[in-house]
Amino acid sequence: VVCHLSVLSGYPQAALAWLGLLLAGIGLRNPSLWGRLLSLGGAALVALALLPSSPLHTDVALRAAPVAMTTGLAILFGETLLPGRTALIVRIAERFRGTLSPKVALYGRRLTLAWALLFVALAVEATLLGFFASPFWWSWFTNFANYLIVGGFFFIEYQVRQRILSDVSHQPFIEYLGSMIRTGFRA
Repeated sequence: VVCHLSVLSGYPQAALAWLGLLLAGIGLRNPSLWGRLLSLGGAALVALALLPSSPLHTDVALRAAPVAMTTGLAILFGETLLPGRTALIVRIAERFRGTLSPKVALYGRRLTLAWALLFVALAVEATLLGFFASPFWWSWFTNFANYLIVGGFFFIEYQVRQRILSDVSHQPFIEYLGSMIRTGFRA
């Protein structure tokens, strides 16, 4: 909402500073190399927002952020599909259920691929919107519609999983979401 309103108001520096503070805060909670890089990147965005220069650099940085985020998520899911690796969804499922049957593990691997492809599609969409859409439509899609798409994918996948893996017990959707949130979606 902050990003969308600042873009519409003609003051995208506020959105860039907000995004930078958010990323820096998330990075500070994670002592790994990725956490430090995230914090450094967030601090760089805040510094960029505060620089007295043309709004063009701010607009470019803002438009690049959803591309970078969705590309990063595509890589996060996709790299676990490489030979010798355990698919991300399979790791998460094993955390909840222990050893998985071959049928459930195959479903988890295919679901990991589906998530990776969804994030690739969203990265392509954000890139195209960044180049060709008005600030309003670019912001509306990257700050609202794409989150609805991800949420819808999450909900629809749960429904599909219940049908495909009908022989496996499933938590009610709200309990399932609560479990995922409590684990921080970490495998």
